Amino acid sequence: MLVTLHGGPHDGRIIDVDAVPLRLPVLMPGAGGGAPELGEIAEYAPDDDGMWRYAH
Repeated sequence: MLVTLHGGPHDGRIIDVDAVPLRLPVLMPGAGGGAPELGEIAEYAPDDDGMWRYAH
């Protein structure tokens, strides 16, 4: 199922989802302009209206 995420660090991202809640790593800028590094885990879940929103 394709979903569009709303709120949080992945706002507007469209992804294929098969798990609830959805957990995605946040990409943080790399030191000295290097490659991005994985940061905290952002968690998304559908609300009562079926919209996927940032949970924490």
